[in-house]
Amino acid sequence: MIFSYRLRELRQTNDISQKKLAELIECSQSIICDYENGKSEPSLLMLTKLSRCFKVSIDYLVGNSSEDNLIVMNDNLNETENYLIGQLRQLNSEKKQELMSYANYLVNKDSKQINSKNNVDISDLSDLEKAEVIGFINGFKKESFTHNHNINKNIKVGK
Repeated sequence: MIFSYRLRELRQTNDISQKKLAELIECSQSIICDYENGKSEPSLLMLTKLSRCFKVSIDYLVGNSSEDNLIVMNDNLNETENYLIGQLRQLNSEKKQELMSYANYLVNKDSKQINSKNNVDISDLSDLEKAEVIGFINGFKKESFTHNHNINKNIKVGK
């Protein structure tokens, strides 16, 4: 039922006739009419064509996301980029800021200067980035200790 309503709403909002929509997604006008009247449901292929035509997610078309969570897809972006944009739109302002800081850290982490003692200067990182680095280091140290401890347990001392 939601699909029928959303399809009609999208078609009318975009000022597209049933005939024109049928041409765009390569089907008959009667199929569009049946979809809008709830007489039939589209295949995955047809859902994909409709989502691309209206630049919305399939989830939106079938009612798995609300109008507030409408995900507009961009043909210039790949699938991963569209997915990330969809996830970003579900975050509140505070979480978006955290994500931006972390993304900055990830983009710039390879260009951080490493001194001769293999120490990374983290003084220019935000508190969130510092916490991520410290958490990573602590996790790495714990994994290294566990790994080395297991190796040492398996070493037999010869005569």
